[in-house]
Amino acid sequence: MYLAFLLTIVAYFVMVVITGKMRFKKLVDVSYTEYTRVKFRVKNIISKWVALVVVLAMCWFASISLADIGFRAISFDYNIWLTIIVLVLCGAVFLLFLYQAISPSHKKSEADNLGNPNKSNYSKAMEAIKPRTRKEKIAATGSAITAGIFEEILTRGFLFYLLQMQFPNLPIVAIVLITSVIFGVAHFYQGIQGIIMTTVAGLLLGFLFMVTGSLVLPIFLHFFVNFSSVFDLKEEKVV
Repeated sequence: MYLAFLLTIVAYFVMVVITGKMRFKKLVDVSYTEYTRVKFRVKNIISKWVALVVVLAMCWFASISLADIGFRAISFDYNIWLTIIVLVLCGAVFLLFLYQAISPSHKKSEADNLGNPNKSNYSKAMEAIKPRTRKEKIAATGSAITAGIFEEILTRGFLFYLLQMQFPNLPIVAIVLITSVIFGVAHFYQGIQGIIMTTVAGLLLGFLFMVTGSLVLPIFLHFFVNFSSVFDLKEEKVV
């Protein structure tokens, strides 16, 4: 059963890679308005919650509890030095994105860089959907919450558990590496640089899950990194 579930998750990630590339091409070509930006976010939210329901249904069918996939109290029972290193690195990431969220100079830099013709296609696509109005920022916040919950449950929770069950002799560090690479490749539409960056992010989140024994902090950090982009641009008034 675990192998069947693993193959299902792999098939899902393959679909994400293919559809992500298609959606990326649309982002470059489409002229975005408030309506289309909100619609893009809402479709993203709905698709991930539907996928989460499927994952939870699989857990129910196989009698896999929420605790099994990471919904446990935070504990620090792992190697103390590794735990300290991981927490310091995660704290630094949090502070970096907090600074970007509240820094006027960062907002000015983002505003000045809008429409830069020298940007990569991916950067242009991300600029196109960057939230500007209140409705867009609300939708982007919902998207950040959804991504934090769903992607951590799927990757650091469910996939992590399936690999442990199917390959009980596989070292936990190897599982962190495998899930991180899969997480990175799922962002194929971002190009090589994006794959590398999200793989590194996956490693950090994976080790955070490993040393705390819980999905609580990975979900929060994942959410906050995505949420910080809501503040990249000053809110525009819709007339």
